[in-house]
Amino acid sequence: MTTIAVCDDEPKAVEIIRRSLINTFHQYAEETDIRCYASSTAFIREIIHGTKYDLVFLDIDMPDINGIDIGVQMRRYQHNEPLIYVTNRSEMVYESFKAQPFRFIRKSEYAHEIPEVIAAYRQLASEKETRCIVIHATAREVSIHPEEVIYIEALRKSQFIHTVRDAYETRSRFSELIAQFAPYGMIQIHKSYLVNYHFIKSIDPEGVLLDSGILLPVSRLRLDEVRKAYHHWILQEPAG
Repeated sequence: MTTIAVCDDEPKAVEIIRRSLINTFHQYAEETDIRCYASSTAFIREIIHGTKYDLVFLDIDMPDINGIDIGVQMRRYQHNEPLIYVTNRSEMVYESFKAQPFRFIRKSEYAHEIPEVIAAYRQLASEKETRCIVIHATAREVSIHPEEVIYIEALRKSQFIHTVRDAYETRSRFSELIAQFAPYGMIQIHKSYLVNYHFIKSIDPEGVLLDSGILLPVSRLRLDEVRKAYHHWILQEPAG
């Protein structure tokens, strides 16, 4: 099941996108859950409240909050999900890079461009699936995308993996989790905490503040090392 958000203040455009997505994904025998928003304010409210989507279609020229500002805000809560701008404002393509879009579709060429975009998305999703890490959680095995892990917490004999969708308890050793997740931008900030750099808002002697407002302890002995690691991963991000 692919969960999709479509946000556009033009009802006709929303319906065209919705129907095309149903038809295109049907060709791949994939089910979709499509939620449509006529207001960018309503859409970002859902994102802030924790609603997650696999794929987002967003107009740029909207009356309340423009699509680029919405995209930038969305990235605070959904860091890696593909964002696709569908708009007639071709001159905004470079400014849209602030939100790190996956694709930019012209409304006038939508029917011609959407098949390639969905094919590219499915390829991306397939590659992401191969990066899953299997964790032996309580009474079951769980496949976790490293990009969706916010932080990992070691408490006595158990470790808790906090993701954007859920939290999982595992008896795997903390050292094993470090080895598995560190290559994907996870930084050890304390003897008991491993944090995804994508979700870090600030780092200071008081702790590591996450985008969600959670403050995690940072070892004073590790503070410089944590800052260096954070800047290292930031520099690895693709331009734009």
